Amino acid sequence: METKLRNLQRMNPDCELYRLYAVRAAAFRRDPPPQHWDGVTPFNEK
Repeated sequence: METKLRNLQRMNPDCELYRLYAVRAAAFRRDPPPQHWDGVTPFNEK
């Protein structure tokens, strides 16, 4: 998945969304979410 995101970033360098997803994927690879995680990330700020 991270390779696909890097390829998308190269093809669309102005798209911040691909960079954000790549950063999140790398963070989850380093520190995986708990087994019971439902995929929802709460946001406490605007």
